[in-house]
Amino acid sequence: MPQVSYPAKTLYKGDVAKRYDEERFSSLMGKLYGFFEKLSISRALRTIPRSSTVLDIPCGTGRIARHVEKLGYPVIGADISRDMICLARQRAVNCVVDDIENIKFKDDYFDVVTCVRMMGHLPDKAKALKEMRRVAKHLVVTFYFKPKPNWHSVTREELETQLIGCKLKVLATYHVFPGWSDGITYLLERDDNT
Repeated sequence: MPQVSYPAKTLYKGDVAKRYDEERFSSLMGKLYGFFEKLSISRALRTIPRSSTVLDIPCGTGRIARHVEKLGYPVIGADISRDMICLARQRAVNCVVDDIENIKFKDDYFDVVTCVRMMGHLPDKAKALKEMRRVAKHLVVTFYFKPKPNWHSVTREELETQLIGCKLKVLATYHVFPGWSDGITYLLERDDNT
């Protein structure tokens, strides 16, 4: 199947990569949002043993990978942008260049995959979901439901249908920033019975 291109696949280079965290997380609201986003990830991971290996894809500048690592998990970050990987490595994140739609790791290589701020960029979410499912038993994925420019949003109903089609079941959901954001972090697990 041919690779589908989308703007985020080539956008996060040079100055765009360098400004990523500053533009999103330096203001008071950005700091609050970043705090609650990490809190939703922590909540989703709380039932997963600390010895579980985690792939954070895309890892971007390494924000979430470092957070997950601080929680006690061994983490590898992956991103399609070499510039973002360079920034993540400055945060001492162990990371590699990789594509969420064609992950290079073998089946069942990780226990968990975390994926934050990515799904809205993808016109075909199923391909990435199936790839993440292939390499890990559990997925911690944040979805945003409000339409935005250049964003491929889904409704919750559409998402539920896609998850069933990808043989994933929802174990729990955690609102990212209740009252301020439509973001929800999902704890997903393989469902081989569907």
